[in-house]
Amino acid sequence: MKACLLAVVLLVVTARAADARCPSDGLPSRAVCKNVDAFFMPGLVGTMYMPKDRALGSWFGGGVQIVPFLWSHNTDRFGPGQGKLLFDISLLDSTAAAGTHGTMLFYRFGGQLSFEKNPSRSFAIPFFSVMFGGLNERTQKNVGFFEAAIGVHAIYLRNVVVTLEGGYLFPFSNIDQLPGFRATLAVNFTMW
Repeated sequence: MKACLLAVVLLVVTARAADARCPSDGLPSRAVCKNVDAFFMPGLVGTMYMPKDRALGSWFGGGVQIVPFLWSHNTDRFGPGQGKLLFDISLLDSTAAAGTHGTMLFYRFGGQLSFEKNPSRSFAIPFFSVMFGGLNERTQKNVGFFEAAIGVHAIYLRNVVVTLEGGYLFPFSNIDQLPGFRATLAVNFTMW
């Protein structure tokens, strides 16, 4: 335990600012540093939700995601280099005994912002997100929630964004049963 604490202290004391600038030539290519603003990117999403109450089972399913606005600005200006506003809706089924639960309608909206302002790369870009949404199922009617999450843009190109995200869901009701972990894999694309 002392060795871990010492390692953390050494890392914090010796840390310096990252120097990730857009290249003038070579790798990565300059294409990474071009500003991208995309509007209404459709996508597919796979979702897993594991509520605190194990009797509800784990929920798995898929759906669609719409990104009304996405940006990638790899510059030295203040603010996150990548971000997107999104809305997704999924249909989830439970692993609990058959017939116990119906299909869950799971929907959310919010935003994702990268931790870095100028990563100068198109892969492995970490981000945080804040979401609001709701779920509706035969035994859980119209439950709203807040969600905090972190994730990584595995690929962040001009026409394709692949996102892995995990977070914790805080419901506005049924707080003894429904809080839980949620994970998402999303693929968004543009046609132009």
